[in-house]
Amino acid sequence: MIQDRKEYRKSFTSNGSIYLGGEKLSFRGFDISVRGMQIELSPGTLVQNVSDVAQIIESNSSAEIYVDELRLTGEVELIWVREEKGKTLIGLEFRDVMHNAEKMWRKRRFYRKKLLKTGTLILQDQEIDFECLDFSVDGMRLRITGHENQAIQTGASAKVISEKLDLEALAKIVWVERNEANEVIVLGLRYLEIN
Repeated sequence: MIQDRKEYRKSFTSNGSIYLGGEKLSFRGFDISVRGMQIELSPGTLVQNVSDVAQIIESNSSAEIYVDELRLTGEVELIWVREEKGKTLIGLEFRDVMHNAEKMWRKRRFYRKKLLKTGTLILQDQEIDFECLDFSVDGMRLRITGHENQAIQTGASAKVISEKLDLEALAKIVWVERNEANEVIVLGLRYLEIN
């Protein structure tokens, strides 16, 4: 016999934070399952009510959250929003979450938007094609495929140009990850100057 889905939901309340509409907002989360949760959103400066959230969902339904008691952070999709007794309630579905990631959340100052766009990294007079995996107002994460350039090292400065992102910037490489075959390099950049 198939049980009602509600039986798989845990009646658990936890406070948290969400990056939504360009600002960090507080929430109280409840009705949590392995697939998602429901939150009661506290109003912010820009996002104050149901209509504000509905407008955000129309343009971009992704957000990033941190759930305090669960020490869980990651990307969620906003599935629905409604007003109930003057409160803004939102249904979230987990997309890419990590447990025990509170230090990473505290370090992160800005929401990183996942976006696959291409561009060019100019490093020591070499032009290297990249694919942007995600970006924020303070940096970006890039993937370089089929390139064995040892000049890509932590601490190096590089110029970043992407017409598709409408971006030209000077950035510092803050971390580098290479696979064992060294065919794919993923790196994190922090902007120094943006034109």
